[in-house]
Amino acid sequence: MWKNKAFSFVNLTGLVVGITACLLILQYVSFELNFDRFHKDADRIYRITNDRFQQGKLIQHGTITYPTIGTTMAKDFNEVESYTTVSNPGTFKLQRDKKIFEEKGLFVDQHFLSFFTFPLKQPVLRQTFLVTGCRDHLMSRGLGLMRKRG
Repeated sequence: MWKNKAFSFVNLTGLVVGITACLLILQYVSFELNFDRFHKDADRIYRITNDRFQQGKLIQHGTITYPTIGTTMAKDFNEVESYTTVSNPGTFKLQRDKKIFEEKGLFVDQHFLSFFTFPLKQPVLRQTFLVTGCRDHLMSRGLGLMRKRG
């Protein structure tokens, strides 16, 4: 090992890089397999994806779906017991008692908490908020609670 220092250095460097890559891949796979598995009935929850083809070639793969997909699938497929919708508008403004503040969150429908068992910092509150273009509910990480509009 000490006779050929350059050869040993290359071998040890390759070994270190290989072990590091292996550990990173194992950590990634572990994360992916455990992602959101803490929810009750996680094995029965599916996410709809949208594949768009043009002239037989896949041109888009994503999770953007249409607002009526849940209703339509529940009507067309007996296997669909229930559905929920989630919309990510990015940053939006909320107003409460003439105070306006910016928040990041998700808009969700009334079925959301029956699907997912996120621990909430506070119980579901029914407070009036003025949210332009809002759907039924707002799930906010910053506020840590879910609110119903109106």
